[in-house]
Amino acid sequence: MKKVKISYKRILKVVGIIILIPLIWIVFQFVMFFVGPITNYTSKPTLSHSGNYYLVNTVNRVDEKADNYADVLLNIFDKNNTLIGKFNTSCNDATKWASGWYLNTDIVIMNCSDNGNIYLVQPPFNTLETTTEQVYVLQAQELKRQKYE
Repeated sequence: MKKVKISYKRILKVVGIIILIPLIWIVFQFVMFFVGPITNYTSKPTLSHSGNYYLVNTVNRVDEKADNYADVLLNIFDKNNTLIGKFNTSCNDATKWASGWYLNTDIVIMNCSDNGNIYLVQPPFNTLETTTEQVYVLQAQELKRQKYE
């Protein structure tokens, strides 16, 4: 019989590889479960109080070279599904933010924790404005509270 020389270094390498492969797989599964695949975000449509418009928020989470990467966009459509307003809020998706319709109106409000701004978009939906008016600030804070609690 031939003697086989077993080196401890060789055994450690083999055992290390045997342990490392399942460990990499487990870490990958963990990341995919909790983080998920990176895809663009599109919210569910939110109908205005009059029923004439709806709001959809979108976030570009894929194209890092784009000007709007990770920014929350407000997209306003009429009841015929025609895009009538698209606004880049420059609010980063990694922060807390919330948007919706102001009380019983067709005014879109958004609360952005990233820059502390409260945004307004009013019919005819051609400009994005910032506001400090208390009535809008309070409603925007309530929208964010409802989203994150």
